[in-house]
Amino acid sequence: GNKGSSGTLGKAGATTRLQSKQARVSIEGRYHRLPQRLEDDYELDTQALGTGYNGAVLLARSRETGAKFAVKAFKLTGVSREKKDELVTEAEIFLRMDHPHVVRLMHIYEGEDKLSLVMECMEGGELFDRVTERKIFCENDAADATYQMLLAVNYIHSEGVVHRDLKLENFLYESKEPNAALRLIDFGFAKVWDSTTLMLASCGSIAYVSPDVLQGD
Repeated sequence: GNKGSSGTLGKAGATTRLQSKQARVSIEGRYHRLPQRLEDDYELDTQALGTGYNGAVLLARSRETGAKFAVKAFKLTGVSREKKDELVTEAEIFLRMDHPHVVRLMHIYEGEDKLSLVMECMEGGELFDRVTERKIFCENDAADATYQMLLAVNYIHSEGVVHRDLKLENFLYESKEPNAALRLIDFGFAKVWDSTTLMLASCGSIAYVSPDVLQGD
């Protein structure tokens, strides 16, 4: 677990940060609003791929190509306009992120009562499960996994994002292959962070939270 900002980045600051990334990865044609709906482009499966901080992650298939994707929804019911604007701004920042060790957010669909995120589908399982199955990682394999994890964390930090729930369950392998790449997932706790803001909030998964976070140090 990680300490998180006690507040959120102001809308103006978030917008400035968003604009600074426009030359990197375009979101044109990838943020969809009504009348275009998620169901128009994807067939949703009832199968849950996993459960994140904000609920179940569902399997979806592109109606055009048949390719598999993972879909996660954020409820907007009862959310204030200010909070919704903040959520949309941060979602657009995640939409621009592009790194080989961070799961790619492909499309966003904004409906009346929810925001649906369409992400790459990782089929190799959790790092936690692979560690459990193998019980022991040789030094080379452990070093390789750690290196990939640190590359992911370094990248999101360079983009002004703090994950706040780093754990083995939030790193997935792309495939079942022994040398498959690791990807960081589940940005449910993540925040766009202004480096001038103190990180005071305690959050994350209790089993991974360090003693100093629990003690408020």
